[in-house]
Amino acid sequence: MTNKKNIPGRPKKAQKDKAPKNGTRDRKYSITIHDIKEDTKKIANERVNRMKPDWFLIGDEEYNHQDGHHLHIFLKYKEKKAFSKVLDYYEEFAKEFGLGRVQVDYGRGSFQKCEKYLVSPDKEKK
Repeated sequence: MTNKKNIPGRPKKAQKDKAPKNGTRDRKYSITIHDIKEDTKKIANERVNRMKPDWFLIGDEEYNHQDGHHLHIFLKYKEKKAFSKVLDYYEEFAKEFGLGRVQVDYGRGSFQKCEKYLVSPDKEKK
């Protein structure tokens, strides 16, 4: 009987190959909902408040390459939330109101940086 750890040709996992602890959970998220309707910002505001975030910002803007609008939501929860749960929550919201595609990403930056992005005409993402 051979020891599985010593099988020739079997690659050894280095520490750097392992997923970071709690890699799929975070407090800050950046959400974009595409092809929104006129009253979406108001409804989204109510939906985000239900989740009781530490802080959040919502802004809608026109596409620069086609007709229509999309919605940006930047938020920070008081406790870590699973990425998949956040995505599911906003996809269900979009589906319920007949909105477009939902993109969720881990949030970066402070409240001030998110606010600056929403009001900046050149949309500098630094």
